[in-house]
Amino acid sequence: MSLVNDALKRAKQAQQENPPPTPELAFRPVEPANEGQPGSPWLFIGAFVGLVIIVVVGGLLVWAVTSKQGPDMQAEARTVAEPVPAVVPAQPVAPVVTNVQPEVVEPPKPELRLQGIFFNPTRPSAVVNDRTVYVGDRISSLHVRAITPKAVILASGTETNVLSLSH
Repeated sequence: MSLVNDALKRAKQAQQENPPPTPELAFRPVEPANEGQPGSPWLFIGAFVGLVIIVVVGGLLVWAVTSKQGPDMQAEARTVAEPVPAVVPAQPVAPVVTNVQPEVVEPPKPELRLQGIFFNPTRPSAVVNDRTVYVGDRISSLHVRAITPKAVILASGTETNVLSLSH
């Protein structure tokens, strides 16, 4: 091991006594920038020719579509002297008046099943009937009004439901 250390020390000393020569750096003068020179005139000529081609092709397409009208169709008006069948009036029906009020049928209320609450103070959510809901969402005719750590409050125009987790 000492032989390796001795060799390393000798190599380090040799480097310090004879450092490698630094290469000569060649400096060039700064070239002025090409400011204010327009691009190649061929670029502008090519862009202009391309624009003209697009306008001409578009005009030809419009002309082709508008000129392809079918042959003019002429209609003739003629009168037919066939007899018109007589209409037999139906027997008059007496109106029936009743004082029966129509029955108001409410849609069936969905069975609500609270499956879980993920409470986050900024945006709480809950799982109701296999669907993740947030405050303001709608489940059938009910709106989610609030979600607390233990309950979800649903409301419609006439009723309020509180769904809580069973322990």
